[in-house]
Amino acid sequence: MTRLLLAAAALAFVGCAAPEPPRYFSISADFSEAERETIRAAVDAWCESDAGSCPEEIGWSDWGRFELVDHIESHEVCARTPGCVVGGKNTHDGRVIIARDRLVADDMTMLWTIAAHEWGHFCIDGHPVSGGLMAAIHEADEGALTVDDEAVSAWKGGCGL
Repeated sequence: MTRLLLAAAALAFVGCAAPEPPRYFSISADFSEAERETIRAAVDAWCESDAGSCPEEIGWSDWGRFELVDHIESHEVCARTPGCVVGGKNTHDGRVIIARDRLVADDMTMLWTIAAHEWGHFCIDGHPVSGGLMAAIHEADEGALTVDDEAVSAWKGGCGL
């Protein structure tokens, strides 16, 4: 009887596991080469931080795939902010979608921010900080960001690392 209870208890915890960061990532060929390099740099920045995750780029990944879409519907936070345009979204089904009609589409610094921010949502639920990479809204002129300590802490907490 004891073995059965322990096995049932172990099975109960399987569904409660923390999310896992992607082991692989892929980038759609719909992005330009400069955009693909920028997205790679954003994923590499998480690897170079203390987040403990260094996915390998492969040709196709079900979990960790960057896709280019024409438009992303407004998010509730963005809808309350005049002039706000949703540039990216982690769909929570393995994809990060990036909008072709994002604000200043040719700005690679902003693309890096979008890609790094949305990659963070593989382990980070919501926007737990008011500033830095994982803030809900970013300004087009805010300049280069980094995978900051708050983002790394939220990542580790979200994925249980």
